[in-house]
Amino acid sequence: MRPLRSRRPAVRPPHRDGEGVGETEFLVTVDRIEGDSAVLVPAAGTDGRVPREARLLWPVALLPPGAGEGVVLRVRCSVDPESTSAARRRVQELIDRLTRPEPGRPRSE
Repeated sequence: MRPLRSRRPAVRPPHRDGEGVGETEFLVTVDRIEGDSAVLVPAAGTDGRVPREARLLWPVALLPPGAGEGVVLRVRCSVDPESTSAARRRVQELIDRLTRPEPGRPRSE
């Protein structure tokens, strides 16, 4: 008897769309629940891009309905260009504000 094969690989290689926005997908198993956090580990069959010793702590409240210990989840991550740009602008504005000399006070070097 041949082993069953998943229709989708455990880890899908990252790809990029025309705007250079990356996306990746992989499988994790809910290893255990510790208080309000779920410990997620790479699922069997992961191709090595995700180290076996990797652990991801995830809020239990954000798990899909029916997810619990032993359940395999498909995780998809993608870059959000708009949110990234907004965050970079906020950080730059904060840096500018913190490094702007105060009126009447010489800049320290």
